[in-house]
This record gives sequence, C-alpha cells and structure tokens, in this order.
Amino acid sequence: MITIFKNNSPFAILMLLVLAFLPEIRGGYSEFVDGSNTAVLFGYIDQHLLPLKSAGGGMRFLNILLLFAESLFLNKIVSDHRLVERPGFVPAMTFLLLHAILPFRINTFFVLINGLLIGLVKLLIVIYKQEKPSNNLVAAGFITGFLAAMHTGYWTTYLWLITALFIMRPASSKEWLICTLGFLMPFYFTLSWQYLTDQLDLAKFFSQIEFTFKMPVYSPLVWSKIIVLAILPFLGLWLYSPNIGKMVIQNRKTYLFLLMLELVVFCILLLKFGILGQEIMFLLAPASFLLAPLFLTFKKEFIPNLLFIALIALALLR
Repeated sequence: MITIFKNNSPFAILMLLVLAFLPEIRGGYSEFVDGSNTAVLFGYIDQHLLPLKSAGGGMRFLNILLLFAESLFLNKIVSDHRLVERPGFVPAMTFLLLHAILPFRINTFFVLINGLLIGLVKLLIVIYKQEKPSNNLVAAGFITGFLAAMHTGYWTTYLWLITALFIMRPASSKEWLICTLGFLMPFYFTLSWQYLTDQLDLAKFFSQIEFTFKMPVYSPLVWSKIIVLAILPFLGLWLYSPNIGKMVIQNRKTYLFLLMLELVVFCILLLKFGILGQEIMFLLAPASFLLAPLFLTFKKEFIPNLLFIALIALALLR
C-alpha cells in the first residue's frame, strides 16, 4: 500500500481522496464537551464568516476539502525542502491518516488552526536563508497573533515562534521586534474595530483561561486513539533521527522547531486535559511532519504497510 503513495501518480491522488473521506464512511461520533476559551475574534469569524463549530453536512464537506488541500500543501513543503528523501505523497497520506483516527469529528476551527500552523512552518523554513525577511517575519507573527486572538490558550505559540526564529537564524532584536509587531496586529485591528463600533470591552476580549485538570471520561477506544496520536510522532522522529543527522543545517533546525511545536501543543493539552479528546486535534499538523518519515525509514515495506493497515482499522472503529 505504501508503494502507491511513494509514486506521484493520479491513483495516489485518488487514494488520498478516499483517506480524506474515510472518517465519514462510518458515523457514530461521540459528542465532545465544549470547554474551550474562545476569544472575541473567534466570535466575529463564527458569526460573520464561517460557522467554526458547525456539524452540518455542508460544513463537513468543506472541512474535508480544506483538509485535502492542507495535506497537499504539507506534502509540498516536505518535498520542496527535502525533509525526507523521495516523499511522493507519503506526507499527505500521513496527515489524512492521522485525521482519520481522531477520536472526534474535526470541526472548522481546528481545520483552520492546522492550516495556519502548516503555513507558519513554511514561513519559518523560508526565512532561514533570506537576507531581508521582514515581510515573512510580519506574516509569521500575524499568524501566531491570529491564533492567540482566536483562543486564549494559544498564547504559548508566541514563545514557540520567537524560539523557532532564533533557532532558524541568528535573529537580531530588530527582527524580534518585527515579528512581535506582526503578532500584535490581529489584536490591534480587532480592538480598533470594537472601539469604532462602541463595543470595546477588554474583559470580554481577553477571556479568562479555565484550566481543566480533571480526568476525562472516555471509552477505551477513544483513549487508544489518543495514545496512538501522542506516541507515533515521537517514534517516527526517533527512528528517522540517524537520517536527520546527515541533513543540511536548515533541515536539522526544521525538525528541531517541529519537535518544540509538538511539545508546546502537549503543554496546551495538559492545561486542557479535561477536554483532551477535542484539543488533540491541535496536534494534527506537527504530528504529521514528524510521523511521515516513519513510513519511509525501513528498506522493506512490511512494517510500514502493517502500520498503515492497523491505523486504517483503528480509524474505522467507532
């Protein structure tokens, strides 16, 4: 099966579409508890642009199309920057496969979040060799600020962004300031709009963060899926680490800040442990980058094929 995705053929694209629709083949998703600390920007988008948590058929179809596009974009990043040798469509397959084993149906909010994270990874890779990266620094900061303005729990991504910036290049204080200004822009625009429309309410804008440390009550199957999603990316990175050591500096640094992003997401998950099954959707993009090499590490395809079949079986269980 993995051979199909190693080749850049139309049949591989067809198989990716099948994977994208795989979670909808069987219904029976459990309803998760909505305990997220969404900020005011989330409300504006939800009311005026997209219903970010709608479970309607039309939005579900749109989410699938967006996830398929994001998988191809992630695949292009891995291929263009040679994060693995001859990836074919394996990174896209990994992204859609992890999406299929999520314990709950992904909503538009997390589709948007993962798309922004993939774009952010691309910007951080690009600025490595740029002499004048100001535009990309502003864009990277803006995306991170957008995440933080959408959800109060995602402010930690700013710390990861600044750390990743200093990993990728010997950034000056000027570049740090440019990135920070980009981070503040979504807050500035939102607060300015509220002020002009006489709706400014800082208490509402910066909603209180609620920590949920209680143990969630899930079925053994849901816990199995959560454990698989948590462990596999680290396993993929560990098995591929000898190859990473032989890569150019840019790629080694890329894997380093991807690992840091994975750890930051785990910190967010621990703070929101009471709704772990929902928040683990935030793990989809970074986990896909780290897991994809696992399917290309072995010389023989027995183990990758066995893992692929096992994950497909797990995805079909409800």
